[in-house]
Amino acid sequence: MPTTPIITVIALWMLRAVGSVQVSLAIAPVVPLTVATFALLPLPLLPPTPPLGMGFVVGTVTLCVGLLLWNAKQFGRVLFAGAGGGEVEKPS
Repeated sequence: MPTTPIITVIALWMLRAVGSVQVSLAIAPVVPLTVATFALLPLPLLPPTPPLGMGFVVGTVTLCVGLLLWNAKQFGRVLFAGAGGGEVEKPS
């Protein structure tokens, strides 16, 4: 099954649930992670790829850490909602 429709449906669901800033932050790491996958994994019928530069690695780590920090409060509510028995509130 193609992954593009799945990603599109997830992005639309997230847009409705949390808002445009969180969606753009959640989708942003997809591009560097895709590049890293194609560069690091040997894929059939494709020639070997050159190694990734340090700037790419630093940028990807910065992007992912920023995403985690931006959503840390919301992640905590989701993770600990089952322990307290309360429902997860929709962010405003």
